[in-house]
Amino acid sequence: TTSLSGASGKRGCLAQVSSHRERRTPMDNMENEESNPAAVAAGADELPMKRPIEDSAASTAGVASPTKMEKSEEGSGAAGAGAEAAAAGGEAAQGAGDGSDALGEELQIVVAFKKDKYTLTVREQELIGSVKAKLEPLSGVPVENQKLMYKCMLSDTNTVAASALKAGTKVMLIGTSKMDIQKEQLNQIVASVRPAGGSKPASATEVVQSATDHKKIIEKGVPEGAVPGIPGQKSMLAEQGNVVKNIYDKRGDLVRLTFKLEDQQIWIGSKTRTDKLNMAQIRNVSYEILGNHPGYAMLVLHAGATEKSNLYYFYVPVQYCDDIKRLILS
Repeated sequence: TTSLSGASGKRGCLAQVSSHRERRTPMDNMENEESNPAAVAAGADELPMKRPIEDSAASTAGVASPTKMEKSEEGSGAAGAGAEAAAAGGEAAQGAGDGSDALGEELQIVVAFKKDKYTLTVREQELIGSVKAKLEPLSGVPVENQKLMYKCMLSDTNTVAASALKAGTKVMLIGTSKMDIQKEQLNQIVASVRPAGGSKPASATEVVQSATDHKKIIEKGVPEGAVPGIPGQKSMLAEQGNVVKNIYDKRGDLVRLTFKLEDQQIWIGSKTRTDKLNMAQIRNVSYEILGNHPGYAMLVLHAGATEKSNLYYFYVPVQYCDDIKRLILS
């Protein structure tokens, strides 16, 4: 009886203890865990799957963050490069708009043609051929008939800078306008008409060259220091600086002809004096090759209506005669 009652008492106590544990509140569990750290640690070991999940999330967050930073840096770098490109494009556009392009800076030159002067705006790297195109509507001289002179004849393929042209430089235009070309063609047509009932008379130069006085001058031979004459060739007088030196006048004296194109004058200089002749006074220019010296010619300047007003020059290099005629009559 005693053993049974004791066993019953033990079962009753265990039942009370179990009932008491079932009635514990969550607050009791928290107090128990705080008062028993070992139990908390043991409970944490019972949840092995939570930490890997949290660690995995943390790891994912850690990888994603630097990637966003790199993308941000790449985006800011691309934006910076775009800004620099835009700035460079703006500078290039500004450079193209302010005149400092491939043709260089602008400058103004003065072009003299007969009694007229033209102020022309050109660029340093502009070709002389382009400058001539600008002059055609101003002067009336076609591009193919134009010759620009500054110290020497300027080449169409050279630039303004290569031709040593600077702001304020004075350039001489030589050429024949379309109107003058038409007048000359008309004069040639009129001159070609023969008088009725007779043959065409001999030219004045043919008559003059046969005169005794002129024969004596021709017989003196080529003057010492004369420029060599080249038969069958045509050259520009600019090669000689627009000067014909060491030729004979009608008295047999040595003279030199200097063509002052800027003033439209011919300076006739000898050892004792210099005479100035306006080109506008000369009505016509003719020449005839000397028989015994085919490289030279007799040049005649028709300064009046009669032969007495003509000016005669002997042993003029024949290669320059056509250019002399063009310079005077244009």
